[in-house]
Amino acid sequence: MAYTFFYVQVAIEASPYDGLRRQLHDLFVNSAPEQSLADKRMFYKRLVTLLGEARGRFRFGDWDLLRKANANEEFDSWCAELEQAGATSTQSAEPQKDLSPGLQHVVVTVLILAVRGGSSDDTLGDRCDLQDPDYFTVDTFARLIDTLPMLTFASIKADAVYLQPGQSDEGWTTGELRSADWDYLKPLTGL
Repeated sequence: MAYTFFYVQVAIEASPYDGLRRQLHDLFVNSAPEQSLADKRMFYKRLVTLLGEARGRFRFGDWDLLRKANANEEFDSWCAELEQAGATSTQSAEPQKDLSPGLQHVVVTVLILAVRGGSSDDTLGDRCDLQDPDYFTVDTFARLIDTLPMLTFASIKADAVYLQPGQSDEGWTTGELRSADWDYLKPLTGL
């Protein structure tokens, strides 16, 4: 069977005291690893609501829609790398990473493996059909994130959502997000 891999990753400015980190952390750790289709839709609606409220604080991001033969390997590779990095997930345990306090960003990553030709694949294709100058704007990332509850999860083979760092009182500095580990993240325009 052929699949489409979609990911969106956004770095959000979030001080340790503003509540967003705690709300995201609580959403992740209180979600069951195995969810019904209705539970999954509710999870994504809550996630989109939280991220929508933080839209003005989106600072860096990356996304792609890959319709290629090894889409499932791309999905598995992303999951393995994020779990190795200690991200909190709807599918993994608490992180092992020890970061310095008082940092300024959290990173949310959503990974979707959709059945090629299914309704979710079509929805993703329509929503990702953008012109090059629009690829890395706050509005584009809001649009991509708003797509998540529109998906038909019966046509999704796998999905995963990660929060980095995984502790509610930790974050990444701008300098760390500009390092070689994060060099693929692009600054978002339209703030």
